[in-house]
Amino acid sequence: MLADTTRCYTVRELAARWRCRPATVARLIRMGALPAIALPGSRGPRITPEAVQQYEAGHPATPARPAKRQRRRADYVEYIQ
Repeated sequence: MLADTTRCYTVRELAARWRCRPATVARLIRMGALPAIALPGSRGPRITPEAVQQYEAGHPATPARPAKRQRRRADYVEYIQ
């Protein structure tokens, strides 16, 4: 049975949904962690909503870590002044 391709996500659409880079979604497809289908005449793979739900159920979202602040070394700051 073929998936309903009218509702499938593109790599960019899924990256926007997950707030990540398209390269991350493409890597998941290449690794086999995220199943995708190739449609004739389309430029890239398509991901079915069922595959997205299955992946999201097995991989809960983790909160983003805050960026670490880099401290300048005291001797470096004195050297500049």
